[in-house]
Amino acid sequence: KPAPLKVSRVFRHANLGHLRIRSTKGLKSISGVIEQHRPKEALELGLRIHKRNFHVYVSGPPGTGKTTTTMRLIRKAAKRCSVPNDLVYVHNFRHPEAPMALQLAPGQATPFKKAVQDFINNLRREMPDAYHAKEHQEQIQATLNRGMELENESFVELKEKAAELQFIVRTNKQGITVLPVVDEKPLAQKEYAEQPRSVREDIERRRKMLDPLLSEFFEFSREVEKETQKEIQSLQRYMGELVVRTHLNSLEAFSEKAPEIAKYVDVLIEDILTNLEHFLPDETDEERSREVFTKTHPEYQVNVAVDNVDLKGAPVIVEDRPTFYNLFGRIEKKVEYGIYSTDHTMVQAGSMIRANGGYLVLNAEDLLGQPGVWTTLKASLRNRQVRIEDLGEAHGFLPTSGIRPQPVPSNVKIVLIGNQSIYDLLYRSDDDFSKLFRVKAEFDDTVDRNRTTERAYARFVAGVCERDSLLPVSLKGL
Repeated sequence: KPAPLKVSRVFRHANLGHLRIRSTKGLKSISGVIEQHRPKEALELGLRIHKRNFHVYVSGPPGTGKTTTTMRLIRKAAKRCSVPNDLVYVHNFRHPEAPMALQLAPGQATPFKKAVQDFINNLRREMPDAYHAKEHQEQIQATLNRGMELENESFVELKEKAAELQFIVRTNKQGITVLPVVDEKPLAQKEYAEQPRSVREDIERRRKMLDPLLSEFFEFSREVEKETQKEIQSLQRYMGELVVRTHLNSLEAFSEKAPEIAKYVDVLIEDILTNLEHFLPDETDEERSREVFTKTHPEYQVNVAVDNVDLKGAPVIVEDRPTFYNLFGRIEKKVEYGIYSTDHTMVQAGSMIRANGGYLVLNAEDLLGQPGVWTTLKASLRNRQVRIEDLGEAHGFLPTSGIRPQPVPSNVKIVLIGNQSIYDLLYRSDDDFSKLFRVKAEFDDTVDRNRTTERAYARFVAGVCERDSLLPVSLKGL
């Protein structure tokens, strides 16, 4: 039969004489929690490894300080990392349904957006002046006159050949009218019907000889108009190039630093020169002319998705509401006349993209409670890229977005905080979990009792007193 324990054996008296203090007033306080060395070392290891699939799961009961310790170590690690690139979305002129994601040096996204906006505004202001310049208008008029002279010469030649076949060719608002001549007198339709059959047959025989000449004239006129229009477009493009070249310096500063930006600027300029009507007034439509100065063209706008100008090190994002759209981003829509529409300017980055190049902290229970999030998160980590799409489209339902933004390369460290039961559940039931989260930091609700931990506990109490403006705790109180 076991011997009963005495009260003195059940209770361990704390002998804190080794602290050599009268109260917590003389101790250096701990602002956080009493750290546990093993999970701390595991966390530091996981945060140091910047390789694929070395994401971290932090487990432990509530009140063990796992979140406080985790955040402190993450922020410390983030300071040692470099600031990641900014991200912008721009219109894809070759494939409008797939907006492009471009990366710039940290802090350059907003200046690039302003440079493009200023560039477009300058063109909108100066292109009409260049168009109405005397020299440019004279060149256009000279080109039109040459075309008209060629058409007039061809028409005169047609009239002469038609006269030889006893026809008169006239022009009117509807085009060209051909009248047969009998006895030096042009015949109208009614008079033609009153002619004898032999006369009508002779007219038709001569008309068949005239038809190829008419076809040749019309073909020549079309070619002249086509060439004239081509020359005018060439003049317009040259005029546009002169204006564009004047304001290109601000964009070239960004192009020199990033090949992707250089390609985009080249395509942007080509689209502007191809669609100069966006910048030129319509002389025949006053309302359309006013739109040139008031209408904004989204295809020439830059959408800043991530701006790291204020960062000092890697980003640390704590997503306390990890819904599908908060985590992966969304494509907003607008309604005009009852019709939904969207474009690249309405693409919004989520936490996965904003934390790119840094750390994203998630609560496991909150994450698993959101529909579609866990599956999409695993796919993003496996493929090392983030797609911004509608929830229905991501999971095989009806597509509704209308656009599919270019995926963003992902280099983010996920730190998942949860309890041990969630970890065990995922480890047993999800084969991908152990492949993606290879580092586990397990916090416990007990620590070894020794002089070191007793001193740490006393310092923790001192920190609470200092934080909450409380009186110091005496040695006896400890």
